[in-house]
Order: sequence, then structure tokens, then C-alpha cells
Amino acid sequence: MFCEAEISEIPIRIAEIGTSQEILLWLEGRRLDSELLGFAATVVAAQTFEKEPGLAHATMRGAAAFFTGFVAAVCLSREGGTFAASDTSRLLARASAVVAQRGRHAVIADCCDLGAVARIEEAYALELLQEAPIRGRVARQHFRKALVRLFESGLATGLVVTSSASTSQIGWSVGGDALPSA
Repeated sequence: MFCEAEISEIPIRIAEIGTSQEILLWLEGRRLDSELLGFAATVVAAQTFEKEPGLAHATMRGAAAFFTGFVAAVCLSREGGTFAASDTSRLLARASAVVAQRGRHAVIADCCDLGAVARIEEAYALELLQEAPIRGRVARQHFRKALVRLFESGLATGLVVTSSASTSQIGWSVGGDALPSA
């Protein structure tokens, strides 16, 4: 389980990796297809906001929240987050199935101190919200909650991906089948 100290270092670790472009290269260096990860983040965000009145334009900020959550999970990986196989689509599909089956909160609770995660996800959501052209207290609050959900979804997905690539699997399964090692 990742403790509060490890989780509180996530923003520092991400900042140390560098700019957005450097983060993409860092993921590629770990044999993860950053373009596919970005596409997945955009799809999840688009589905989240398509039914939200007045928030359809918020897809890119939502994608950033999901993507940051995923990168945070890779940063937490005790094995350094380097994957033996480069089948990102298979890893994402299996991880998404686990998160859908168990729920993002349950997956995160298996791995992390929830209080520490709440502080980090709130900080990222507020950062993304600051620049958003959304007016009205209720609309901004609704958008902040959506950003938190997307960060949590990315984190949970990334935690499953990194645990399935590690030698010490947590034991998540989909339909009774254990997740494959990467």
C-alpha cells in the first residue's frame, strides 16, 4: 500500500519528469504507448462530459485529469514502471474491466492511503478548474467533481496496469481470470 508520504510526492515526481512532451517520452521509455493513453483519456473525458449541459467543451481538461491520474500511478510503481511488454491496448482494456467491475474507489483503496489521494486529486482538479471558462458557482463545483472523478479513474486504471506488470500482483481479476503479467 502506498502511504501518505509516497502519495504526497506525486506532484514533485511529475514535475521532475518535466513538460508535457517530456512526460510523453517518459511513458514511451516505459514501453507505454502515450498516444493511445492520451486517446483513452480523451474518450473517457468526452463520455463524461457529453451528457453534462454546458461542459461538452471541457473534454481536454478532463482528459488531462485522467492522464495525470494515470501518470501518478506509474510514478508510484515500485518497479520503476517499466513494462516487459508494450501491449498498451491490452493492458488498458484489462485494467478498465477491473475498474468497471470493482469501482475506482475500491481499486484505489487497495493500494493507497485515501486521505492522501483526496488531497492530491483535489489539488489537481482545482488547478485545472482555475483556467476553465466556466461561470457560476454551481457549474464550477460540478466541473470540479467531474475532474476529481476523472483523476480517480486514471489513477485506478494506472494502478491496475502497474500492478499487473509487477511481480507482486495484488490479485485483481476479471470474470475469475487473473490479470496477465505484462
